[in-house]
Amino acid sequence: MESDTTLDFSDRLYRRFGWRLVAAFAPVIWHIGGVIQAILIYVVVRIYRLDAAQVLKLALLLGPLFLVCVTASVISGVIVCRPLRRFARGEAGPEEAWKSVVDFPLRFIKINYSIAGLATPVGLLCVAQVISVDWAFIGLFGFGILGLLLYQLALGSFLVTVVMRPALRSIASYFDGPPPPDSGIRLLPRMVFIMPALSVATAIFGVGIGFDPGEDIGAAAWRMAIVTVVASAATIPVTMLFARSVNLPIEDLLAGTKRVKVGDYSTPVPALSTDELGELARSFNEAMDGLAERQQLAREVRASRSRIVAAADESRRKVERNLHDGAQQHLVALALDLKFLEETLPSMSTDDAVAAVRSASGTVKAALSELRELARGLHPAVLTSDGLGPALQQLASRAKVPVTVTVPEARFAQELETAVYFVAAEGLANIAKYAHASEASVSVLDGNDRLVVEIADNGVGGASASAGSGLSGLSDRVAALEGRLTIDSPTGHGTRIRADFPVA
Repeated sequence: MESDTTLDFSDRLYRRFGWRLVAAFAPVIWHIGGVIQAILIYVVVRIYRLDAAQVLKLALLLGPLFLVCVTASVISGVIVCRPLRRFARGEAGPEEAWKSVVDFPLRFIKINYSIAGLATPVGLLCVAQVISVDWAFIGLFGFGILGLLLYQLALGSFLVTVVMRPALRSIASYFDGPPPPDSGIRLLPRMVFIMPALSVATAIFGVGIGFDPGEDIGAAAWRMAIVTVVASAATIPVTMLFARSVNLPIEDLLAGTKRVKVGDYSTPVPALSTDELGELARSFNEAMDGLAERQQLAREVRASRSRIVAAADESRRKVERNLHDGAQQHLVALALDLKFLEETLPSMSTDDAVAAVRSASGTVKAALSELRELARGLHPAVLTSDGLGPALQQLASRAKVPVTVTVPEARFAQELETAVYFVAAEGLANIAKYAHASEASVSVLDGNDRLVVEIADNGVGGASASAGSGLSGLSDRVAALEGRLTIDSPTGHGTRIRADFPVA
């Protein structure tokens, strides 16, 4: 849990008020607009030189209208925040709450500007109860309302980001992965439309406050129109260029993130800005270089593992050939010597016969010892000729406990069959040495482009792939073929070794 000292002001407000802070955003903007509306009323009072009674009457007419607008805004905010309220009570998921907050800025603009659009003609009628209204005043009134709405648009659009941020941060913590990629109002249209709106609104207010008491309404309206046009013409092109200058490096960074997502680290992001965005691009490229190095290292490790496994398999085949061409020949020669001894034994003295037999016995023991040593880990011929089924049946027949074997009849790639065989061999060897089991099973399953071998027993459990153990070597062999090795061995409940290989 974060402490309050690590959270900014809006975070602390959201932790205290929750969804109510989001719902209260619209009426807050309306109250700010109310202050600006009071300034507009002051401008009307100065131009028309209204007395205190007229000012009071105008306030009594416009005040209730303002309260109706704020009430409608509060109700709309509560309705819009309904999913957020349901989420706070545990009745809705984070996806629904997230979408509610992301869609809030656009819905705020639509709802509250609809309220303002309906209230504007009513407000004009209220003013008409105090002063005489002509077309010049309607134009001046329209410019004032335009400035008010533009200012609220600019203020609300940027302030809503600050207000919504703690709500989004709170909801995002409930997602297992990244939140949905909803973005709401994009950055480019916000800058293109909202910054000129702020400039035009400021120009309108400045000119309005500068009106002289008793000034001609027609001239004032024309002056307001000219200022509005000039402010728009001056700010919109500059804002579009500014927005484009910010958006271009952001687009480059977005394209770079999409390349990284698919594992392409070869194309760097253009670092063409001299500001913070340029620093971000250079930092991003440095991160991509590091990821590219790790990717290359991972490829080299996988290739190295594959070469090691292939070399080990080839060395076993060489040993197999050596046994056939070397050790077997020695044993044949030994058999001939024993045959010769058998024929010449009657003519030998007792001491010579004992010495000959002892020598032959020692040769047999040495040969057997050598054969046992060489036989460990050999690639069995039956695996190459007949496949996994016969090879695993033969392996199970030599086990110290009864083993049930389940294997499909299909053949697979040689390196894959070899890996499955040695996983089973090491698993059964582990059972013989440590499991104290009374039965075991070897199952090979083929499906969904995966080949799975599972060795299980009912022994004492407690097995692990610790460094230096046979099971740790299996992990390397399985990983070399892009497979996964898992060991489930709770103490007292047997062991289950599972190797999962992709089938190309």
